[in-house]
Amino acid sequence: MTRKKDRQEQKIQLRNYQRVNVESFRNDLAGQPWEILTNLPLEEMAKSFNAMLLEVLDVHAPLRDVTNRKKKAPRPSFELKRIRRLRDNARSKGWKEKTRLLRKQCIKVAKKESLAFLKERLEKGSGEVWKIVRDNRERRW
Repeated sequence: MTRKKDRQEQKIQLRNYQRVNVESFRNDLAGQPWEILTNLPLEEMAKSFNAMLLEVLDVHAPLRDVTNRKKKAPRPSFELKRIRRLRDNARSKGWKEKTRLLRKQCIKVAKKESLAFLKERLEKGSGEVWKIVRDNRERRW
């Protein structure tokens, strides 16, 4: 069974506001004909306001296409699935002590599998190392 949804890349559009020259942006906003908004009905006023704001934003922070890649993740092993099922059953029956022990066991097995997956990827070569670094740069261990 493959997980095509997990492996698909999503393309989204973003604006980068970090490099906007604030003074120039303010001057361009001040140069817009805001006085035409006073005599318009509410809906047309909102449309005109958005159009003027987007016009200035398109100059200073244009939309950029960004590909959002999903992180590669190992599939859980049969052992991990079995322990998770036992943990969930214990939780639903109200067995707190058994739930706590199974939760610890789940975490231990998941970390072990994750590290094994990363070690396997690292053995492939140096190009794979940088992919791992990029995939995990915001991840906290």
